[in-house]
Order: sequence, then C-alpha cells, then structure tokens
Amino acid sequence: MQRKGKLETGKAAPQRRSRTRAAQAGPESRRSSDCAQARRQAPAEVPPLPDAGQWAGFLAHELRQPLSVIGNVVAGLLASPAADRAVTRNLRLIQQQTELAGRTLANLVQYARAGRPRRAALDLGAATARCVAGVRKPRSIRCRLSVPRPLAPALADAGHVECILSNLIRNAVESIRGPGVVSLTVRAGGRQLRVQVADTGCGVPSGLREKIFEQDFTTKSGGTGLGLALCRQLAEANGGTVRLQRRRGQGSTFELRLPMACEPV
Repeated sequence: MQRKGKLETGKAAPQRRSRTRAAQAGPESRRSSDCAQARRQAPAEVPPLPDAGQWAGFLAHELRQPLSVIGNVVAGLLASPAADRAVTRNLRLIQQQTELAGRTLANLVQYARAGRPRRAALDLGAATARCVAGVRKPRSIRCRLSVPRPLAPALADAGHVECILSNLIRNAVESIRGPGVVSLTVRAGGRQLRVQVADTGCGVPSGLREKIFEQDFTTKSGGTGLGLALCRQLAEANGGTVRLQRRRGQGSTFELRLPMACEPV
C-alpha cells in the first residue's frame, strides 16, 4: 500500500512542475502565446481600397448614363411643337442642371487624378480651337481665336489642358449678360506658351482675385466651386500656372502658362 501511494505521488509531480513553470513564465510569455494564437485565427488580408481617382472614375461611369438619358429625353421634348412656354422654360432648366451635373462629374474625376499628368508635345493652338468649339455659347456671344504660326508645342497632358481651357472659356461665356465677345490669344514668351482668355463680362471684384481659386468658393448660383481650383491644380501639375490678370475697364482676362517643348508645329 505504501509503494502505491509513493507511486501516485511521483506521477503528480510533473503536473505541479508544469503549473509552476507557467506561473514563473509571467505575463510576457502569456502575451506572446496570445499573439501567436490571434495570428493563427486572423482572417485573410483585406485587399486595399481603391484610390480617390478610381472612386471618382467609378462614380462618373455610373452616373453618366442616367444623365445622358435625361438629356436626350429633354432634348426630344424641347423639339416638340406641343410644349408651351412654361413647360419649355422648365425643360431648359432641367437641361442646364443636367449639363452642370455632367461637368461636375468631369471636374471631380480630373481633380482626383490631377497628380498623374501624362505630359507630351501638344499643339496648343489646335487644343484651344477644340475647346472653343466644344463649349456651348448663345448666338449673341462671339469667340475670337488668334494663333501665330509656326508655334512651338507645349509640354503638357492634353486632357488636363483641354479641361483647363474649357473651364476658362465656359466661365467667360457665363460672365457675359447679353451680346459680348470672348477673345483667345495663344502666343509664345521665353520658354513658355501662353493662352489668354479675355471676356467682356461682369469682371471679378479686386477683393476676390485669389479667393476665386479656392476649392468650394463660387460666385455663381448653382456653381460647384471646383472649376478654377481644378484649373490651378491641373496647371501646376503640368509645370504651369493659371492667373487672373489685372485689366482696366470691363471684363476679365485669365492667362494659362505652360512649359514649351521644342520644335515648332
């Protein structure tokens, strides 16, 4: 009987030693064990979220189609001789706001992707002409374009430049109440190319000369406050500038400056 008791005592001894070692190991060892267990139980890594440019592109892609459908339906209704004046006025308002939403989406995408220009030699005169043709203008407003030849190409992202010029031309047109003129002049100066966009509109108050380039600031009802902020960001991303020049009398003059490439075009 005594031998059996001694034998049972001997078997229990390793368990006591194991508990003693665990107690002596302290909190550091227990934390290491907990971390290892957590790593084994952790789920697979979550893929990285899309960047701002990708999100903006996705948003624009999803919204362009319904905006296009609305625009087409409104255009069809406006062409109908059955619409009375009140209906026509409301349809034109819908058309204007639909176009504004489309421009806002385009600006949003460009703003989010402004840090990634693809710079190459660009015929700035031809790019300016495309922008003049692409901006909707009432018949009472004329656009004049002056481009000297030969002209060295600019070194810039074509999409960025056309976005800048379209915004500047559209702002010029919208600043004019009644008949007026928007004059565009392309010229070389030093190692830069310059495009001046001058209008006979309402002008910019002297106290707002720099503020108009701030994001979310607008003087237009229904404006987004993205246009000129986007112009400045895109110009700087391409090594250029956009400035409001001082002008006596009526209207405003904005100037886009871009670095020159090399050979004339």
